[in-house]
Amino acid sequence: MTNEESQRLIREKMYERVTGAYKSSFATDEEESVVVKEENFITDATSDSNDDAVFYSTIFPGAGAYLSESGKDDIDISSVYHSRDDWDEEDQTHIPEYDKHYVWPQEILHTFMLSLVNNLKSLSVGDTGTGKTTFHKNMAAKLNQPFYGLGGRGDLESDAIIGRTDIEDGSTTFLLGEYPKATTKGYYVLLDEIWKVPPSINMVLQRSLERDGLIQIDEMKGTLVDKQFKPDPRCKILLADNVVGTGDGADKFAATQIQDSSTLNRVDLVFKFNYLPLDKEVEMLMNRYAFLPKGQATKMVSMANTIRQAASSGTIEVTMSPRNLMSWAEMALALKDYGQAFKYVMLERYADSNEQATIRGFWTTIYGDTL
Repeated sequence: MTNEESQRLIREKMYERVTGAYKSSFATDEEESVVVKEENFITDATSDSNDDAVFYSTIFPGAGAYLSESGKDDIDISSVYHSRDDWDEEDQTHIPEYDKHYVWPQEILHTFMLSLVNNLKSLSVGDTGTGKTTFHKNMAAKLNQPFYGLGGRGDLESDAIIGRTDIEDGSTTFLLGEYPKATTKGYYVLLDEIWKVPPSINMVLQRSLERDGLIQIDEMKGTLVDKQFKPDPRCKILLADNVVGTGDGADKFAATQIQDSSTLNRVDLVFKFNYLPLDKEVEMLMNRYAFLPKGQATKMVSMANTIRQAASSGTIEVTMSPRNLMSWAEMALALKDYGQAFKYVMLERYADSNEQATIRGFWTTIYGDTL
């Protein structure tokens, strides 16, 4: 069964369920009433499996334990799981390397996989360093799917997205952009920091974000068919940013631009990413850096969490991400001094003397000495 046939079957089953439940509400006393449970509705929509089915619990670390604890059903992800051999040699080079130390946010992961097999478009939001981009790169790696990330910025123009007209051998030609190339080849596409792009430029993405959408490039020569680029059925288009696109009320992300509501309306789901719980982040840090004693790793993560809380409340301007934690660990090994390493990795980021005093106070509280 092809991906397209599989998706059609899923939609048909969902429709039968919905219409069946609708008719049951008008049943007479003699007619048998139909009760549709939410968990069965979701499962039936994704469980048309066979002997070659691939289930999410067998692919993602921690998923089996999460299913046992939550009582939720496993998910047949055969329609979105690939073999490296499904892609040509060039495309295979764009499949990300899986980070074996990555800790999956299990609740988000389960719902995200349901949305992915049902071909829904989602937006991942969260503070700096909460793992939005990392989540998607590791997802593409696990699904064996080439990854293309379009990084948003304020000066991005539509030419950088869809392509541009050029002169070649004395005549005009159109150079296709990486975005339509990636979608038509079936890549896992992440529109990253997408609300940094001016809303007028993001309008060029709208049609591709629609269900069964496509990309139309009017500058292309030829007929309407020549101007339209329909994404390969394997293609997944996802979005990520620090905020949801209606502005940044906390003034933490100055480059964020308020987006047109018609663009935002094309997002089916929103996933809110948070920093890992302390024990999970300590585990992640120790897995990456075997030289770290648990006590030291716990203090480092506690320091990071204290800084994050202060940044969230507006006491200080700069937060501390997992990237900063990893840099701290690496410099501590090089300098053989955790305090000196922290000074260069974090303390010097704060230009204001009052903020530096606040950070030094956090250090004394957690480490019991002066920085």
